[in-house]
Amino acid sequence: MEQFGKPLAIIIGLTALGVFINFVFAPLYADALDVGSIWFVLNWFMAFAVVVALITAYVDKRSADADDGDARTYIAANAAFYAAAVLAVLYFSNWVNELVVGYGDTGDVRLVFWGLIDTLFVVLIARMSVRLWAAR
Repeated sequence: MEQFGKPLAIIIGLTALGVFINFVFAPLYADALDVGSIWFVLNWFMAFAVVVALITAYVDKRSADADDGDARTYIAANAAFYAAAVLAVLYFSNWVNELVVGYGDTGDVRLVFWGLIDTLFVVLIARMSVRLWAAR
């Protein structure tokens, strides 16, 4: 996995940056560009990044569980894993719903979840990108 660390870090880091930019600045260019199409493309990259984050967090959690060492590392690894798991459940639930129902036809509750998902995504995936970049 170490030989893939830096390329994966770049891909998911750029995805987090793209989500951040589109999430924050979309109202500024919503009249000029189709924001829904941008989200449609970003969602495929987001799905990949969520899977990478979940696998990376799981590997870190297993390593921390096996060590009898630092409690801080154990807590950080477990928190990252469970945050990635929550993100994966929320993200894939909303995304599959949009793929089935159609973009723009989801309810208000799902729209609220997207705000939470995008925020958690940017924070968690940016952190995982840094972690992958700095790996051994």
